[in-house]
Amino acid sequence: MKENLYQFVDKMIQSHFTVSETLELVEKVYIEKMLNRHNQNVSATAKTMQVHRNTLMRKIKSLGIRE
Repeated sequence: MKENLYQFVDKMIQSHFTVSETLELVEKVYIEKMLNRHNQNVSATAKTMQVHRNTLMRKIKSLGIRE
């Protein structure tokens, strides 16, 4: 898994992504995958992620995950 992460970071650097852009992309994909795992149930996703439901809702909105 660590090797995959290094490859991902190399690709982001080669594509001139900033650290902020890279972290935002990782966070967005992580949340999307977690929501899919929990059949879009925000409460269950928040519990698994160990964050408050309202915090997750703010992130979903700010990252444009749900329109």
